Amino acid sequence: MLGRQGDLARPQAGLATLCEGGRLAGDLVSLAKDRQEGEALLRPAMRGGRCLSDNPDLAAARNHANDQLVRLPEPLARLEPYTYPAEISASLRELTAELDHRAGTDGTPA
Repeated sequence: MLGRQGDLARPQAGLATLCEGGRLAGDLVSLAKDRQEGEALLRPAMRGGRCLSDNPDLAAARNHANDQLVRLPEPLARLEPYTYPAEISASLRELTAELDHRAGTDGTPA
């Protein structure tokens, strides 16, 4: 038995890692308790059924999109084929292996 849901480590949605010049260099999915270098890809929008912030107006949303576009790796900015690196942290892999072991599976999707 895996126990109550609160006993499980909470995954973090992911982190964007930055290289020199502020361009995006890759993503990392890790446990929320892990302290990793990078910038959160997702931020909470609601808590307790309440919005945490106001929605940005159109100009603010447009500015944010433009700011993010200039951070893309050069090939992506030019719409060329590119394999963007994304990794799973060691601690998340270990937790997954432990849960697979407890569940009696090898981790292979059915």
